[in-house]
Amino acid sequence: YRVFTTEGWLEWGASLRVGSAAFVAIEGIGGAPVTTEVVVRYIGRIGDEPGLKFGVEIINDTFRLRGGATDGTFKGKRYFTCADNCGLFLGLDKLLRRKQRDYPLPSRSKASAAAS
Repeated sequence: YRVFTTEGWLEWGASLRVGSAAFVAIEGIGGAPVTTEVVVRYIGRIGDEPGLKFGVEIINDTFRLRGGATDGTFKGKRYFTCADNCGLFLGLDKLLRRKQRDYPLPSRSKASAAAS
């Protein structure tokens, strides 16, 4: 619902590319949601799941390995590459925009485009 009611959300989603930065809320210590940085590593369909999905890598070292759920694979097929439990597949409604004032992301040489 937020995707359709927040001004500019769909335009922002359409502008996302592999390598784009965003934020996502994940469960932190004690179960409270915590916002952390992610990088888009894949955009497209995954398996027989409905709709467009964003494969993202958690880049904040504090939340790597405990915030993610994948290494870029879904049901045995690889869509992108990252360390175990450092990736997520999400719909646009789960991503949060970065602001212009947010600092730039470090480059990650191990990132790969979608596997075919």
